[in-house]
Amino acid sequence: MNTKQIIIIVVIAIVVIRLLTYIIGKRNKFVTLKAEVENLLSNISVQKEARSRAIVDAMEILGVAHSNDVSAIKGLNIDAQSKELVACAQKYPDLKATPAYASALSRIQNFNEDIASADSLLNKAIKEYNQAIAVFPANIVAGMFGFAKETYIDDENMGSNKNLNIEKVDYSKYRN
Repeated sequence: MNTKQIIIIVVIAIVVIRLLTYIIGKRNKFVTLKAEVENLLSNISVQKEARSRAIVDAMEILGVAHSNDVSAIKGLNIDAQSKELVACAQKYPDLKATPAYASALSRIQNFNEDIASADSLLNKAIKEYNQAIAVFPANIVAGMFGFAKETYIDDENMGSNKNLNIEKVDYSKYRN
């Protein structure tokens, strides 16, 4: 083997090593970004579950004296339930004087704010991930390892809301 052949082999080896290093680095970055998206989505699910428990607590308190309203509210989606429970506090003075109901509404409001913040963080993480897997030549590496574009969060299509009945409720039958 002459010097020219050795140089060609060394150059090819360096190119292959650099290419493999790039591919592994990009793959690891995609894994990290994808894990962040999944973590944030999990946090949102936990907060939505806690909000649901707070809504159930508020509806139980409301149901003691105002069961017709509870029946109507149960048919709404989770966000509408939150709004209707606040409206019931305005509608019925006896609820305003109930500390447990006020506490439940406060918890619901706090969860709504936390969920909105978490949604924003999740969308930011999804944007970063989608950009990382879309740029050339990283998109080739993403395709090799099966990394696909994530969809931005959309409350109307979130799994936790898919099984809720979001049909319109006719409140006229509940009014006296």
